Formats: sequence, C-alpha cells, structure tokens
Amino acid sequence: MDAVFDGDVHFLEWLAPIFGMSYKEINVWLRVMVLPGNTLMQGISCMYLWQRLKQQEARWVESARGWP
Repeated sequence: MDAVFDGDVHFLEWLAPIFGMSYKEINVWLRVMVLPGNTLMQGISCMYLWQRLKQQEARWVESARGWP
C-alpha cells in the first residue's frame, strides 16, 4: 500500500510542473474536481444507457409477439 501511495505522490509531483501548479493544487484539482465530475458523468451515462436498453427490450418483446 505504501508503494502505491508513494508512486501516486511521485506522479503528482512530476505532473505538477507540467501544468504550472504545485503538488497541493494539482492534488485538489484531481481529488475534488476531476474525480467526482468523472463519477457523476459515469452515473449519468449508465442511467441513459439503461433507459435505452429498456426501450430496446420493449421493442424486441413487441416484435416477438408477431411470431407464430
């Protein structure tokens, strides 16, 4: 677990100067803004795709009723 955390810290320290930020700033951006936004977008996408799947299933059932 320590190796994963250390690797994450080193990655953020490497990434920070590329974006012209400090380690703390880029950490806040990732943990407070980007990751929750990504989770929200995934949830919305899942609900949208679930609705489309339900509609498609309803069409399949309706078209199957015409079979002998």
